[in-house]
Amino acid sequence: NLNWVGHAAFLPDGSVLALDNNHQNHHAHVFDPATGRERRAWRVAGWYPGDMALSPDGARVLVVAEERVRVFRHGKPVAVIVSY
Repeated sequence: NLNWVGHAAFLPDGSVLALDNNHQNHHAHVFDPATGRERRAWRVAGWYPGDMALSPDGARVLVVAEERVRVFRHGKPVAVIVSY
């Protein structure tokens, strides 16, 4: 249930849409915009998702928040980059 969308990112060809509902339940979501179906969703642990970007193949989602960049591949965390 996406009652509040904070940020969004599209692939240039329009085949993948990533959204976050940062003020509701700290989840990131990936959709197929052609069908409106959710491909996957996952909780971004303990913080509000911020700006988002997608890898060219749509497999990885980069989420920025609280001085961190987190990279997820198919909804699983694979990297955290901290900037202080």
